[in-house]
Order: sequence, then structure tokens, then C-alpha cells
Amino acid sequence: MTIEITKPETEARIQRYLQSGQFHDLDELLTKALDALPEPEAEAPPPERRTGQSLIDAFADIRGLFTDEEIDRMFSRNPLDRPPRGPVVNGGFLLDTNIPSELMRPRPEPKVQDCVAAQDVGKLFTSVVSIGELETGFATTRDAARKARLEAALERYLALLFAGRVLPVTQPIAVRWGWLDGMRQMAGRPLSAPDRMIAATALEHGHSSRATSGIHAHYVNGRSTA
Repeated sequence: MTIEITKPETEARIQRYLQSGQFHDLDELLTKALDALPEPEAEAPPPERRTGQSLIDAFADIRGLFTDEEIDRMFSRNPLDRPPRGPVVNGGFLLDTNIPSELMRPRPEPKVQDCVAAQDVGKLFTSVVSIGELETGFATTRDAARKARLEAALERYLALLFAGRVLPVTQPIAVRWGWLDGMRQMAGRPLSAPDRMIAATALEHGHSSRATSGIHAHYVNGRSTA
């Protein structure tokens, strides 16, 4: 290492200390000076990347509380049925209700689990509509203990994984919802109300951006707005 001293007064002070005999050489002088300073704080490690495995784990405690038939009745949308495209939301993906409902099955589809586990949780969003759909399904459960476990899992799902990323239905989204509903009806392909609201939310936040990575959008962003 080469140290360049640019200020004459600093160089003069160093020379005086060396000539005083207090230090054998410049190395000793610099060592003493550095020892008098507080140690710099160690650089903080980068934050740990939370993956979609956290999402899978959030529902592990209630996996199997519903049978496949019950889930099919309450949440009829199959995450494997959607075309491989969908709007990007703020650089991430808006999850359809069929993703958490799939994770509650006794034996979730492995392709869905694998794809969810590979995602960065910070780039996944959910909608208030999905919360309503999940709560509707939970409300049909008459067993109090079973319902408590379901509600606790939903709380973990929202509070731990989606804090700040639960998207509301706003007036602009309602306008898109109405436009989308009209276009789909004219095309002879109507959507259910939850489908329309979540699709409109994705369009409002992602505009015309579309994912083209196939399995990524197919399973994680389960709702097509085409």
C-alpha cells in the first residue's frame, strides 16, 4: 500500500513524532493512531431472501382440513387450467385465490408447490378479494376448533407474508372491472365476480405488462385477463 500525504502540516507533524524517538518508524506511529480510533462497524450481511416456501409453510398446519371435494366446491378455479400469461404487478405477481386453496389440499399439486417455492415472497401480492373468498370458505366450517386453525393460518398468510402487499379494490379498479366484464360478456366468455375483480386489480397495477415465462405465470399468477 502506498500512502500519499498531501498536506504539508500533516507531514510536518509526522516528522516531529518520528524525530522525537517515541516511534521506531511510520508503521508504529500509524498503528498507535489507529488503535486510538473506534473499530468500524462490520458490514451488515444482506437480508435473507424469503422464498415462496414460507407461503407453503404458512398453510402446512391446515393442510388436509378440507377434502379435495370441499376445496373444489369452495374455490373452483384450478391453477393448472390457466394459460401461461398474466399481468405483472409492481414487478411481481398477483396471486389468484386458487394458489392458497391449492396449498390447503391434502396433497397439493407438486408443480404448484415447486413454482411457488421458487418465488421471492417480496414480489408476491394478494387481493382483498382473495381474502374474502378464503373467509367465505372458512365460514362454512361449523367445527370451532377447525375454524380457529383456519383463521390462524390466514393470519400468518397475511401478517407475515403479505404485509403492505394486500391490494384493495379502488374506484379505478372498479372502472376496469366494469369494462372487463362488458368486454367478456360481449365475447361470450363471462367471468365470475371474484375473477373480474382480481383481473381488474392486476390490470390496474400492471397495465399491459405480461409475463411470458410459462410455468411462472401459469401457476403463480393463476388468472388470465385475456
